[in-house]
Amino acid sequence: MADDVKGRRRYHSPLRAEQADGTRRRVLAAARDLFLVRGYAGTTVAAVAQAAGVSPDTIYVSLGGKQGLLEGVLSLARYDPEDPAQRDQEHRRDEVGAHRAVLDHLTAVERLVMGAAGTREGGEGSAESRRRKPGA
Repeated sequence: MADDVKGRRRYHSPLRAEQADGTRRRVLAAARDLFLVRGYAGTTVAAVAQAAGVSPDTIYVSLGGKQGLLEGVLSLARYDPEDPAQRDQEHRRDEVGAHRAVLDHLTAVERLVMGAAGTREGGEGSAESRRRKPGA
């Protein structure tokens, strides 16, 4: 039989993926703590593994060793979707963007209305001229 009728099915387990993510976070948290206390040179993969409760092989397979640990720690420092402070900051950025979009829309509407009323931009009745007038 030359052709395999069924083929290979992809393995996907949400529970296993969640466990792997938890292990990775635990390893990176341990690495971060040890890098802060001992420095990069004073931190070993074995020490990180012991602090995280995993084998050194787990670190080598999942992160590639000490450099991978450092890259993972730096990556989470830049953006960690689980960090409430970073999520809050992202939410505020989104709100500012939404407000900016509304302001841009209102400015376009004002230009359209002023143009339809026959008022030139910067003319007597425009918002720009009102902003320029002292005491207005």
